[in-house]
Amino acid sequence: MKETTPEGTLYIGSGVIAKGRLTVPSAATINGTVEGELSAQSLRVLNAGVVNGIANAEEIVVAGRMEQSATATRLLVIESTGVIHGQIACGELEIRKGGELHGKIEMLKNKRGCLIRPYGLRLSAATKGGSTS
Repeated sequence: MKETTPEGTLYIGSGVIAKGRLTVPSAATINGTVEGELSAQSLRVLNAGVVNGIANAEEIVVAGRMEQSATATRLLVIESTGVIHGQIACGELEIRKGGELHGKIEMLKNKRGCLIRPYGLRLSAATKGGSTS
C-alpha cells in the first residue's frame, strides 16, 4: 500500500476519534476529533475538526472547534468558521470575520512585540499581556 501522507505528519479524518497524547514532528491536520494532548510543529483544525484538550504548536489554524487550552508560539489564526473555548497563548493572533474566541488570552512576547489582528471578530475574553483593540 502506497503511503499518502508525508513522513512525520498526521491526518485525523472525519468520523475518527483519537484519544491520548499525540506528538507529531511536523504538521497535524484534524478533520475528526482529538481528545487529550496534541503537540506538533503546525496544527490545522478543519471545519469538521474538534480538538478537546491541550494543543501546542508553532502555528495553529482553526476552522473547526477547539476546547480547553491552545498555545501557538508564533501564530494563531481563527478562521471565519472557527470557534475556540478556553485559554489561549500566542505570539500573534488573527481572527477572521465570523471567528469566535471565548476565554482567556495571553500574548507571548516576541521580537516584534504582541500583535492582535481582529477581522470582524467576536470576543468574549479576559486578556493578559495584550489588548483586544
